[in-house]
Amino acid sequence: MVVKILLWAGFSIASGVLYRLGGKGGFRHAKGLRRFGCSLLFLSLFIALRGSQGLNLRAILPYMATYALSALALSTYHDYCGFDNFWLTGFVYGLAALPLAWVGVHIWVIIVRAILLAISIGWLRARTGKVFIEELGSGFLYLVSLPILLL
Repeated sequence: MVVKILLWAGFSIASGVLYRLGGKGGFRHAKGLRRFGCSLLFLSLFIALRGSQGLNLRAILPYMATYALSALALSTYHDYCGFDNFWLTGFVYGLAALPLAWVGVHIWVIIVRAILLAISIGWLRARTGKVFIEELGSGFLYLVSLPILLL
């Protein structure tokens, strides 16, 4: 159990760092760190926390779909609304886990996590005003909320 908690904490911090590096840019393929790195951390942590239930070849398609949807969700702030809609962004981050319903995650749990991510990321972005904290926090919240899916 201690190992799982340490993995959860370490992966959550790493996700925050990758999210921030992807936002800061300054080097080639920086955005890919956020999109693909955070998505890979999410999926790896999900499989690790589920133990023997997580590593299942029959789950490969839902895992691939979750990875793809997560990478897509992490690539936009939904600014087609006329502004960066961080409330919607957090909600979509949560909904990207919907394919996990095919591996036994309850849909209501996915929706609860999506709502919690919408509130927490939206609040963080509305209140801090510091891009460094906003991006580090958003990436951290994306993974720190993962255990909700194990309910």
